[in-house]
Order: sequence, then C-alpha cells, then structure tokens
Amino acid sequence: MDYRTSKMGERLTVERLKKIAKMSQTKKNENVLDVGCGNKAILKYLGAGINYIGIDSLDSADIKYDLGRGLPKLKEKFDLIIISAILEEIENFKTLIGNCVKVLKPNGRIIIATPSPNRFLWSEHPVNIHCFRKTNIKNLATLFGLQIDKIVGDAIHIPKLNFVIPTNQSFYSNFIIYQLSKK
Repeated sequence: MDYRTSKMGERLTVERLKKIAKMSQTKKNENVLDVGCGNKAILKYLGAGINYIGIDSLDSADIKYDLGRGLPKLKEKFDLIIISAILEEIENFKTLIGNCVKVLKPNGRIIIATPSPNRFLWSEHPVNIHCFRKTNIKNLATLFGLQIDKIVGDAIHIPKLNFVIPTNQSFYSNFIIYQLSKK
C-alpha cells in the first residue's frame, strides 16, 4: 500500500500543506505558482483572492507539463512559488529551480518541501531519486542567488506506532520546509 493514499499519508500531507500555507503568508491578489500541484490540495489552506496556477503532469493541473523538462514558458511573474513533494522526483532539479527563479518577482518567495533524510521511514517511495539535506538546499540557494529565510519541519511520524506529532523542528520530521527569497 502506498502510504500517501492511506489515512496516515493523508494526515501527513495535511500537516505539510498547513505548514506551507502558514509560512507562505499569501496576500490578496498575489500570483502563486504551485509546481507539482497534484490535485491542488494546497488551495484549501492558502488565503482567498490569490491568483493561482498549478503545474503538473496530471490532468487536474491548470497547466499540464512534464516538470522533468523544467517549467513551460510563462508570461506571469510570481510572488510565491511552491515546490512541495516533487523536487526529489526530478532528475534535472537544477533546471527546474533556475526556471522558478526566472519567474520569481524581486521580493518573491519560494517554498520548497522535501522529505527529511532523518525521518522514520514507513516505506521509500519508488519515484524519489534524490534526498536533500539542509546543506544541499543551502548550496542550491547560493547557486541561484537566493537566501534561506526559514526552515521548519511538518510532523514526526512513527510508523510502527501509527503516531503523528506536529512540530516545527526539522530533525526526524517527515518533511523539511524551506522558505527562500532573492538576496
């Protein structure tokens, strides 16, 4: 069974999305790009009145596109770009990050959420080809002229006990969530 479609997986996803929404502090009329949007579940937690575009290879996306090729040509610039639970699946992740920086407004934010390398594993998802440590994200930020403003965890999940503890600390959390901005 895929943990992401189980009740526990759904609960962990909700914890992550709530943390991302709280960290994003979206304002009315902001342009938001959700990279790897899936079923656009983040919309439930973001503020009202935003201009949202979701990109994914799924039919539910506003723009259907293979993110392994980076981003499609976009006319808009964005106040907030969310990259949640997808970067670890993209072989050429540097191209994707570079494309995101190009469409980020000068005072814009990028939120990246990736599985924690220190989490308690239920099972490894077979499409994850990268594991990002904090040092990797810091190096990516430097490479693309970004700075890390905040790092939080989402929740500690203990699979054998089927137990979840919401937390802000990132060690042992299921995902680590980074807020980045242009320097």
